[in-house]
Formats: sequence, C-alpha cells, structure tokens
Amino acid sequence: MQPFIYEQYICEEIIQQGTDFAICLKGNEANLLRATEQAFSNSKQENIRIFEKDVEYNHCRIEQRKIEVIDMPWEYLNGHRHIKQLCRITRRREQKNKGNYTEETAYMITSLSSSASAEMLLDLNRKHWSCENNLNWVKDRVFMEDKSTIRKDNAPIVLSLLRSFVISIIATISTKITETREYYSHYKQSVYTLFCNLRL
Repeated sequence: MQPFIYEQYICEEIIQQGTDFAICLKGNEANLLRATEQAFSNSKQENIRIFEKDVEYNHCRIEQRKIEVIDMPWEYLNGHRHIKQLCRITRRREQKNKGNYTEETAYMITSLSSSASAEMLLDLNRKHWSCENNLNWVKDRVFMEDKSTIRKDNAPIVLSLLRSFVISIIATISTKITETREYYSHYKQSVYTLFCNLRL
C-alpha cells in the first residue's frame, strides 16, 4: 500500500469511529506534504491564524513554538475530504549560555474545524511530538529499527507499522517493553493466549 493511500485509509477509519485526527506529515507522505507546503506558500497573510509560545527549561534553554493555521483549500483536497485545517509548526531552541540555536519546521493536518483554535492545535502537536519521540526511541533501541537492512519496495513501511502495533499491544499489559518482548519471544504459546484475550 502506498504511503499516501495508507494515510487516507487511516483518516477514513478514524472519522468512521466518530472522532477526529491531527496527524504530523512525514517525508513518506511526499505528495500531501508538498501540497501542504504549496498551500501555505499561496495563502494570503490575513488568512493565516498564528499563535506563539515561549517555554524556558532549567533557566538555560528557551524553546519558541509558533503555529500557523489555514483552512484546507478545496483545490488541494485531492481525495482528502476529511482534512479541514493545515498547520505549520516552527520550533526554535536556544541555549542561553551558549548563544546558539536550532530551528525546525513541521506540518500537520487535522479534521478539526476552525472552531479549534491555533493555541489548541499547537498543544495537540506538542503532545503528539512527545509521544512520537518516545515511540521512535523504543523502535530504535529495543527493536533496532535503524539497523534494519530491509529496503525493498514498501517493506520498511510495513515493518515499521508492525513494530508500532507490537509496541502498542505490549503497552496495554506492561510498562517494561524490553522485558515483555523478551518473555514473549521465548514463550510463543503465550502470544496466542495474549491475542485471544485482547479486545482489538
């Protein structure tokens, strides 16, 4: 399954469950990412809603977060009928004692309408970013995702999704990811019992 088709499928599934989504775009959703970037490039300044927030950590690091939000232009929908707003998030971090800084820009799509404020969307993005960082750490350190040599076709995407699925299953029964993974790798019958008892 191609990444952008998979993204559409996920959005459809979420909406059918009666809830909303706020999804950060990555490089493997290249078409949607390019369309979002283009939408912001073509937007008039008065149509962009902005919220900014400064956060200080331990009196030595300052992080500036800025979110820009626009309504999803109809000409960029291209099958993504549930996307209501597009977001561009800029994070700038400064080390006060060193005087240097880093800056990164990310994009997010959401089914939430304009009744969801820019401030609310920035908070959603921060929580998503924190959870994703934890997930990526587990996938890299415990499941050795970065060391995988599988590169053919969509296999890396499929395997990454399977790792995320396994991690989410383990998280429902234990906070000790490594120990739980090792236990079930040695007791295969317990895996069958686990899935029989889960309500997916």
